[in-house]
Amino acid sequence: MSRAAARAVLALCAMSAAARADSATVRRSSAGSRERLHAYAGLFGSTQLVAAQSTDYRRGYLDHGGGGGLFAGVRLNRLFSVEGNWRVTVNGQDLDAARVTNIPVEALIVTTWGLGARVHWPTGGIVEPYGHASAGYAAIMVDYVDCPDCPGVFATGPAAELGGGIDVHFGRRVSVGLRLSGQVLHFGEDAFERRFRQVGFEPSSTRTTILSSATDAYAMFHF
Repeated sequence: MSRAAARAVLALCAMSAAARADSATVRRSSAGSRERLHAYAGLFGSTQLVAAQSTDYRRGYLDHGGGGGLFAGVRLNRLFSVEGNWRVTVNGQDLDAARVTNIPVEALIVTTWGLGARVHWPTGGIVEPYGHASAGYAAIMVDYVDCPDCPGVFATGPAAELGGGIDVHFGRRVSVGLRLSGQVLHFGEDAFERRFRQVGFEPSSTRTTILSSATDAYAMFHF
């Protein structure tokens, strides 16, 4: 090999090494920008699968559903974020089978508000896994077929959520992700019980605990 060819090969190797170093620097810089102290917000689509229900009814009343919601939070450092979220799902219902009623119900609308935290697993790449937990409040609204004077709130109670997900980052400002979580919802006396009490009928006291899972696909914006 001639000296000129050798010099050309050495120059190419040096350029390749420099390009790899620059690429690694860019990746570290991008990861550092994500891990800085900053606020974020996003929106998501959601499916809810009801796994089990513990209730005095002969059968549980809440069926599977889907919907979406909003979330916002603050990334404190490379490991932790705090986050609030609001979720609404429109669910099927099984009230006719659960209890005889002459009030036709189209659907039950489950709304939850939660405050919690994310624990991130920094990878230095565009994909970043995390775990999350939250606690808050839940309400079930009723969509009646035709009853404008019927109460709109079916039941209320505490809620908790535990799960994890994956963020995929596209630059400094935008990411998308998928999150899976298990939910525990606990509701006290419902609207039908209150109505029965008002007309002088004393029903059994119903306390309902619902176990469900949620799958969320979301877009997220970093500020």
